[in-house]
Amino acid sequence: MSDIFCTKCGEPWDGYGVREATDMSREESNRFLKGEGCPCCQFGTVCQHCSGSTFDSRLPTCPHNCSPMNAMILGWRPTRRPPRFSNDIWRYGYDPKVCSMPLDAKMHRQLPAVTTRDGVVHKAFFLCPHCTKPDREDTCVSCNGTGKLTVDPELELIAAKSELDYSDEEPIGIMERRGLLRG
Repeated sequence: MSDIFCTKCGEPWDGYGVREATDMSREESNRFLKGEGCPCCQFGTVCQHCSGSTFDSRLPTCPHNCSPMNAMILGWRPTRRPPRFSNDIWRYGYDPKVCSMPLDAKMHRQLPAVTTRDGVVHKAFFLCPHCTKPDREDTCVSCNGTGKLTVDPELELIAAKSELDYSDEEPIGIMERRGLLRG
């Protein structure tokens, strides 16, 4: 078995990618191996099923075409004023259907900037104003509408076992690093 499971959300990660820090940064890898979570659950802080939006799925008539699982819109904004778009307005969508971000959309999480044909572009996830209305009844059953990760206590041992199966490292060292044994 080459996967090591996340202690918080149970997401499988390739053991080589974690150990050699090719699937995540060195800091993320160290945190992961200590049992603090993974980038998928934002290290144990965000519900993996709704990505913190508190809703299971979007309304079927969403005009913004947000992500179906988490009611999020991926927005972007150029860092400089390119010929086609102003740099002071967040947008979403791709050519030929680029739209301005709704004014009532709230930024959820900023992502690293990327280089595109329009130059360097900031990206961020926004909560869809249409799908995150307070009167919606389809709250996430996994987190009961809190947006926070609900941790299964058995995942801690399952994750430790998966690392023990993968690693040639001393088992007691792994258990101590994960806080399962006191040294």
